[in-house]
Amino acid sequence: MTAPEMMHPTEETLAAFMEGRLEQVARKQVLQHLDMEDCGECREVLLLVAEVDEPIPIWKRRWIALVAAAAVVVLLIVFWPPPPSEVQRIAEATESLQFRISEARLSVDDPYRPTPKVMRGPKKETEAASNLQFLEAARRLEGRSRGDAIDRLQAMAAMRLYLGDTDLALKSLEEALKVADEGKLAPKRKAAILNDLAVAHFQSWEGTGDRRNLIAALDTIERARALDVSPSIAWTRAVLLEAVHQNDAALQAWQDYLRLDPASAWATEAQNHVATLQGSSR
Repeated sequence: MTAPEMMHPTEETLAAFMEGRLEQVARKQVLQHLDMEDCGECREVLLLVAEVDEPIPIWKRRWIALVAAAAVVVLLIVFWPPPPSEVQRIAEATESLQFRISEARLSVDDPYRPTPKVMRGPKKETEAASNLQFLEAARRLEGRSRGDAIDRLQAMAAMRLYLGDTDLALKSLEEALKVADEGKLAPKRKAAILNDLAVAHFQSWEGTGDRRNLIAALDTIERARALDVSPSIAWTRAVLLEAVHQNDAALQAWQDYLRLDPASAWATEAQNHVATLQGSSR
């Protein structure tokens, strides 16, 4: 039988090989199989052998160890999950909060949380500003300076929105878009930044009543929608259309959202908007 046709040694043969009980011909056949067939399964057994009649040369042991180490590295690359992005870290921190920041929906707003009542006038401390888990995540984010610049800027903006600092959030998102325009950014990522920028403009309008912010939010969300139609973008667009009293367009936008998400807790709130708008048109 030629080397390419060799079969794996039986379990009994490998056991005898490990114990040094094989005759020289059989032992050479096992070694030939390991060499010629490049058999990783049987080589693992070979690594357990401390001493045999014909010991494996040092160079071959080192080569086997290098192959095994390389295999471990490949497995780690394939199966070890990548570290979370800064946006993901902030999203996880918001899960400890009871409310989202406004009727509109940031890209980090998942799972569902209801919206607080809008109180125009002097700023009040936000829920996140007294939430220790969120504040710890914010502290760690501010302490990290490496990594994806756009990811970090978007995460900083979300953090600042939750802490009630809309002006700084707007600056972070505008800077993120500037960096994105200088390089090549996937349309979905740019759309998510535009969505968050629209939410920031909308939150500014909620706090100040300045209608220019609402118009800027509408323009920005249409730019986002041209790049991607995610649930967050569809939601924010419907909220904005309803805010400017374009009821027919808003009704269609909420129905568009429900086609993307027909059954979640977000969908339940969307259905309430649909019912309200349908009732007002009668």
